[in-house]
Parts: sequence; C-alpha cells; structure tokens
Amino acid sequence: MDIDFLARKYLEFNLGTTENVGTFKIGNVKTNCRFMHVIQRTTNNRVLLPHHASKYINSISSGCGRFEVVPICSVVMPTHTHDIMYSDNIMNISKLRSVACRVISQSYRSDNRIKGFSVPDHLMERHPRYVAIENRCQLLVSMKYIKDNDLYMREAGNRSPYSCFDKWEKNYFKPFCLEIPESLFEVSRDDLVELLQKPKSEVIKFAEKFKTGKYPEEDRVIFFKSF
Repeated sequence: MDIDFLARKYLEFNLGTTENVGTFKIGNVKTNCRFMHVIQRTTNNRVLLPHHASKYINSISSGCGRFEVVPICSVVMPTHTHDIMYSDNIMNISKLRSVACRVISQSYRSDNRIKGFSVPDHLMERHPRYVAIENRCQLLVSMKYIKDNDLYMREAGNRSPYSCFDKWEKNYFKPFCLEIPESLFEVSRDDLVELLQKPKSEVIKFAEKFKTGKYPEEDRVIFFKSF
C-alpha cells in the first residue's frame, strides 16, 4: 500500500475545497469568480438547523430568480450550511443567502418564543466563508466534498437535515441547475449522480481530466468575469 500516495490524494482533495477561503469582514473574498462555495455556521456551532433546513432551501428556491443566482448544490448540516452557487455578481449570492438565513432565524425565534425558551441574538454567524471556484476540476471536487459532508452521520445511522444529493438520487432536482455540471463535465444527469456516489478517489481521478491549470483558458469564460 502506497501511504504517501493516499496521503497526497487526501491533501489534494481537502485543499481543493478549502483554499482561498475569504470573508467580507476581512475583505479577502475573490469577487471575480462566477462560482462560489459558501459555508456558513451557526453562532457558536449550536445545533440549530435540523428543524429549519426546508425553510432555508425553500427560501433559496423562491429567491434565486429575483437575485439572479443559479443554485448548483446545497447541504444543510446541523451546525452549518454548504452551497455552491453561480452568479455574475457575488453580491447577488450574498443577498440571496442573507434572506434565506433571515427566514430560518425568524422561524427559530418564533418556535422558541412559543416554547418559552430564550431567543438568541444571532442564529447564524454574520460573515459566511466564500471559496472561489476557479476551474472545473475544483468544482467537481467541491461537489463531492459537500455530498460527503454527512458521512460521519450516516455511519451512525443518521443523515444531514437536508442534502440535495439525496433528492437527486430520487430524481428530484429542483431548484438546482444540473444542466450546468452536465455541460461542464460532459456527462448525463444520471451519470453525474452515479459519479458522485463513488469513492472520492474515483471522483478525483475523473475531475483531474479537467485539471488543465489554475486559470485554464477554456474555463475562463465560464468561471470568470471579463476584466
């Protein structure tokens, strides 16, 4: 067994999903990318989202047209959310998610008041983390990373409050635009769903076919604004 090879693949997989993390608070968000992986946690990592995940996704679905944002995939964990979204303007993504987070915050506070519980000032952290997705290889690896986020829960017989990937396996795709990854990875919808079910090593191997550099010319039009 080649331990060095396995270790290198692990680091490549995790680096591809965490590099270039920025927040608007620090001012280091890459604003020239069209695809963004957004991670937002609950305040103090409280387990607050299991009963409010559907409201979050419904808010994304109802607001994506108004804010001109295309949802690619989403997973809601008990303490945080993962979204990949496409937009010509990153501020559109920020506005859409602000509305969605406000909806679940209001829902949580309402439930607490009815039960007579204390109401926290902030349900979600004020500054989500943005990871600019710079090419097709990174996009596919990020999708696999998000899909596998609840593996530890599944191993214990549970699952995340919401995973679009579970819906895809049941042929329910709204509000996500699978036409985009279908086109980018030159696969059918069924093949994409099947690919993401495979071990991450196989997904990485497939994704590396599209790894032609940090700023591949064929990806520039799709992933970056003209500037």
